[in-house]
Amino acid sequence: MSVLLLIGSPADRPGRRSKKVAQISHKPRRIGTLLRKATPLKQLQVELDQQNTLLTTLRAELPDAVRPHLVAARLRDGELTLYADASTWVTRLRFYTPALLTAVRKVTPVRNGVRLRVHLPERRSPQPRRAQLTPGAAAVIAEAAETLADEDLRAALRRLADSRK
Repeated sequence: MSVLLLIGSPADRPGRRSKKVAQISHKPRRIGTLLRKATPLKQLQVELDQQNTLLTTLRAELPDAVRPHLVAARLRDGELTLYADASTWVTRLRFYTPALLTAVRKVTPVRNGVRLRVHLPERRSPQPRRAQLTPGAAAVIAEAAETLADEDLRAALRRLADSRK
């Protein structure tokens, strides 16, 4: 199924329709195909692959204790930027920068040195807090339930009071 899209508006030329017509296809495409064909997406994929390769190379040079705390690496305009998950690990990474620079310079030139940054993980929204029923409130609800004539409401209030126990 395809949809015709008229380009231009009748307000531009009253009484006339635009002759330019574009077809939009609703056929689903694989993401990999889109990444290979679309130039901006393809460029982003290439940069992402380069960053992952750089990160793997750098992590191989680090001791096991420090390795998982190097979360990202980026090489831009001849400057290597390393991201750690906490400021304490940034300090530890500072001691390994000469070895890391040597490893990276084997692959690509680094002219402007190393920059170290803290990359904090995304904050997750806190779980909504459930209201908690105090023992006193549960007793009041249970007493109120006994005074009601409506059976359904009485049962609901009893269940609410019992949920505290």
